[in-house]
Amino acid sequence: MFKNNDEKGNERKKRPIDELAEETYSWWGRIYVFIRKTRIKSWKAVFAVAFVSGAIVSMVWGISAKVYQSSLAGLNTALILEAPGETIRVGDDFEMDAVIDTDGENIVVVKAIIEYDKEVFELRNIDTSESTFSVGNTCQYNNKACEIITRDDAGGKAIITLSKPSPGIKTDSGIIATLTFRALQESSPGLNNFSFNFISAGRYDDSDMILDDGNGTDTLDSVVGATVAVLPPTCTDFTYSDWGACQPNNTQTRTVVSSQPSGCSGGDPELSRSCTYAAPTCTDFTYSDWGACQPNNTQTRTVVSSQPSGCSGGDWNLSQSCSYVPEEIICESFNYSEWSVCQKNGVSTRFVLSQSPENCSGGNPKTERECTPKDEDDEDAPIVNYKNNPIKIGDEKKKLGESATVYSDSRKISFKGSSENIKGGKVRIYKNGKLEKEIKVGSDSEWKEKIKVKRDDNYEFEVEYLNSRGQQVAKSKKYKVKVDTESPEFTDLPLLLNKKRGDKIWWKAEDDRKIDRFKIEFLGRVKKTKNYSFNVSASAPSGVHILKVSAYDKAGNKTTRIVTIRVR
Repeated sequence: MFKNNDEKGNERKKRPIDELAEETYSWWGRIYVFIRKTRIKSWKAVFAVAFVSGAIVSMVWGISAKVYQSSLAGLNTALILEAPGETIRVGDDFEMDAVIDTDGENIVVVKAIIEYDKEVFELRNIDTSESTFSVGNTCQYNNKACEIITRDDAGGKAIITLSKPSPGIKTDSGIIATLTFRALQESSPGLNNFSFNFISAGRYDDSDMILDDGNGTDTLDSVVGATVAVLPPTCTDFTYSDWGACQPNNTQTRTVVSSQPSGCSGGDPELSRSCTYAAPTCTDFTYSDWGACQPNNTQTRTVVSSQPSGCSGGDWNLSQSCSYVPEEIICESFNYSEWSVCQKNGVSTRFVLSQSPENCSGGNPKTERECTPKDEDDEDAPIVNYKNNPIKIGDEKKKLGESATVYSDSRKISFKGSSENIKGGKVRIYKNGKLEKEIKVGSDSEWKEKIKVKRDDNYEFEVEYLNSRGQQVAKSKKYKVKVDTESPEFTDLPLLLNKKRGDKIWWKAEDDRKIDRFKIEFLGRVKKTKNYSFNVSASAPSGVHILKVSAYDKAGNKTTRIVTIRVR
């Protein structure tokens, strides 16, 4: 009989919990405190057994209005079943881990009620040797950490109860137990065929997680089951058709007529082998039309197809005699000399260097053009404008001839261009109205330069073109370049979320200029949007998935946030 005395040895007034604990009996030399469910009708649920310091002590998993005054709401704690990553076939044994996430809380007892489809799976073993409750556990029984494991193979259920004295355990992915199953028959993907029996926190007739608060508070908030698809057994024995004819690639094939064991799939049937192909001789031919008669008085044709299929060789007729009649070939294209200096009569001339096709004559070559004679003192200084001198800025793919706005994610801005009109001349680049660089143009007409700016800002550039005599031949319009090297930043998007199908996920992001767009990657799909939100699709499977959100600004800078979503 328990005594409820104060420090002076005087017996205190009995509390309800003391009265319920008075019935005891000795079990294998240790004290087992037992509370019968029939004696606690006002309690919300039954008790579970916890093992502490070598003695077996009962811990009540309910809260009576007469004993406790309040309960704690469920935290973001979870029990998770992790499905095997490999392919499962009928007859295979596979392992599945039951995992606990305490959400930063100390847990002293966990009860996991695992239910499975007994028609498809057979429970072979429950191993708690790698359990997070086993590490440094002072509560030992039969040379192992304190536990109660109950199997109901006929009902497709296993109940695993583990205990560790205060402060218990704290983990975000600790293993409770490793369960070994055998696949008995096929099962297609669909609803979870492995799940936890769970209704809500505070109920003690389902799976529970007991907080280290001295009150036996159930704090389990959510559970994640698993789906295991079972494929047919792998085929090992095959019945084949006869080998087919040897093909031109020196192989012959056959097909599978039947396979064993019954209902199997896959396997490694031998469906092809090497052989030596002997092509038949061609006997029938389909020809093209006869070609034109050639100067050697012959004309030819080609074989379009031959029979039988896949044949080779044979006796074909590909040429015959004819009478060649020369035809006049009119010239179609010409290769000219340079135009001559403009004469006083206003005409410039050139002559034909060659023409085609070969042995042609006639045609319509252009050997004269009108021009304006120039004074003897007038030097050759062609006048051009910016449209004849296109440039490229940064990584822009287009050539910029007129005014344009360009975004740059680098403070080194590249300029380059080409123009026949400024060989041996110069290019001047002006920044915000002031000369920044002067570049010499080589004989290949190509020029390029990098302008470095000190900070992110808006800049205005102009390009001036000078010929070899230092004369300005063109000046571009103004190009606006916005330099932005700062990447966007997410200001509100948690790294771990619990969501239902159809839930909307919101986030906040900002940039020193403006967010241009977002790229969302989820369940193998990619979506580009300007919205600051994303809906979990109604077809998303239950379980843990990765959401990747990338924010871009107009300069191409990006920031990516990776979020783990537990879909329930």
